[in-house]
Amino acid sequence: MRIDHMKMKEARLKKGWNQMQLALHSGISVYTISRIETGRRSPKNPQPVKRLAETLGLSFRSLILREPEDDAEPAVVGVSAGEDRP
Repeated sequence: MRIDHMKMKEARLKKGWNQMQLALHSGISVYTISRIETGRRSPKNPQPVKRLAETLGLSFRSLILREPEDDAEPAVVGVSAGEDRP
């Protein structure tokens, strides 16, 4: 799970909070908040992110970045039986 750490930090700053204040309001450690905000940690457990999002007035989904698309080649579509395939 990749977190939009800049969005999280912007929401915290918009509230006028430092990391310690966010930690007090959310129950998440300053250490964890710092690592998430700097992009050094992407939690595998969604609970801390859900709690941070709720505390900041954001949706959980708004903090989750889409994973990069799979580089696999797309399947051939629309080829009927008997036609040559590329």
